[in-house]
Amino acid sequence: MLWMNPTLNNLCPSGSMKKFITVTAIIIIVGLWAYYLYQNIFALTSKSEIAEITKNLPSPTTIIIPTDKPTPTPAFSDLDLIKLAFAEKHGKPVSEVILTISENNGLTAQGSISFVGENGGAWWLAAKVKNVWIAVQDGNGYVACESVTDYKFPKSMVPECVDVNGKLKIL
Repeated sequence: MLWMNPTLNNLCPSGSMKKFITVTAIIIIVGLWAYYLYQNIFALTSKSEIAEITKNLPSPTTIIIPTDKPTPTPAFSDLDLIKLAFAEKHGKPVSEVILTISENNGLTAQGSISFVGENGGAWWLAAKVKNVWIAVQDGNGYVACESVTDYKFPKSMVPECVDVNGKLKIL
């Protein structure tokens, strides 16, 4: 470069700078070429092809997976709910009802009942209808057939009853 003007000579890069510029240019060209190939040749599906494939897929459905969550226990026991039924029947506060259960099959129950401040006690029968305990009958005499037939008490709870004519019926 001796033949060049000294000002032009300063503008020409040195040997190591020429190598750097050449390598950088090659890297840029290879990068652009790779990008072109990826976009136009190596891409397996275009956006329009993806849209075409997915338009025939069914819409997503919600799947409910049951969990093994424990069923919450009721806030009141059968004893508490039967006490409440008899307290309402007799117009007494629940705190004055003394009740014991001798048999309970979940739908019908029997036991003994008394009230605070009263002497003696009585038997009782209760039935569960639509998850509510009903005071069916209580007392010291016979069981009236018309009060128990709708509730299907087992023979262990009601082996016999008296019909409206006063006749004893064996169930």
